[in-house]
Amino acid sequence: MPNLFIAIATGQRVANLPPILEYGRPGDQILWIESPHAKKQEWSRGSRAVLQRHGITTCGEVAVEPINAPGDLAEGLRRALREARQRRVNGFMGYLSWS
Repeated sequence: MPNLFIAIATGQRVANLPPILEYGRPGDQILWIESPHAKKQEWSRGSRAVLQRHGITTCGEVAVEPINAPGDLAEGLRRALREARQRRVNGFMGYLSWS
């Protein structure tokens, strides 16, 4: 089964790359956490392209708003990870959101 990395789209667009490039391998996947603002500004676009060239693909996205609500983020991630595991990561696609 591939590894599943969780990355947060930020204004520091390369912040997620070092650990994923260090430990990732072709076939691994990423679950991106993005606020509506980050999605609109395409903060994860460059990182996604770099990782794609290394065979590491996006398996889904979690929309977060407000971004500073740790409880909501934790619950959304639990649901997204549960679904990813049920589908063995490879089949996990879609844009998940919660209030």
